[in-house]
Amino acid sequence: MLKDASGDSFSRSGFRYNRSGIEPQPGPTAENPIGNPKWPGITSSGGMNWIMYMVSEFNYTLSLAYIFARSGSVVDSEMITPHPSDAPSFVDQIGHFKGSMGDSPDYAAWDGENAVAAIWFGVNDVRVTFTEPNIIDLLEKVVIRLFELTNDLYNLGFRKFIIIEVPPINLVPRLQKHRLGDDYEKLLYSIERWNGFLRENFVLFKESHKDCKSVLLEISDIFWGAYLDPQSVGAPNSNCTDKKGVNCVWYDPLHPGKRIHELLAERAAEAAWS
Repeated sequence: MLKDASGDSFSRSGFRYNRSGIEPQPGPTAENPIGNPKWPGITSSGGMNWIMYMVSEFNYTLSLAYIFARSGSVVDSEMITPHPSDAPSFVDQIGHFKGSMGDSPDYAAWDGENAVAAIWFGVNDVRVTFTEPNIIDLLEKVVIRLFELTNDLYNLGFRKFIIIEVPPINLVPRLQKHRLGDDYEKLLYSIERWNGFLRENFVLFKESHKDCKSVLLEISDIFWGAYLDPQSVGAPNSNCTDKKGVNCVWYDPLHPGKRIHELLAERAAEAAWS
């Protein structure tokens, strides 16, 4: 099973894809399912993230992950400027996929039966814009754009899709109410509307792509469960951070630790592999 992952720092691994003009990089293998860098890659979890768990602990057959996700990424940088400004968007990541393995080369052969496209955007789209005026209209257009790009992956040959909602990022230490003040309600509303637009457009995508297996993965309860009962994930409280990603809910003030990633991976694997 081949897994193509597009997204942001919640999904990144530091993977360097092969393209002309650079020294060839090792691709995913049974020994290292993410290919490069050395397992478990460069993540924002303290170790393995949900993709690593998915292809190593919750896989039912050999599963290889080609992870094009990068920190700071948004759906389309022509619509929302990412931070950093050069973070490759979903548009760019599809281009990277097409340029390196879109034609199913021998070293990464894939087809609609053995490949899954995992798509997780929105965290940065919401985070960098939620205080702006008329943001809801923009978010609706960005979600529509996300599904246009998902259709591009369909046209390339993908027939299995996992699309993940924006989690309650208002729970992460940097975006909690005492840090944001009056802007906190704007963040809550932006998250709610993004996920509402995501559900609406997912239904339309599924209806128009009946030959696909498409899943919209809801994960908010995983984040809330860890936040409300931190002991359930081995944390002393809901707000501490741990750079090893083990002893706290959060890896840093913006990212979840490994236990949340593990729970997310279990759910994603059930959706993808079943």
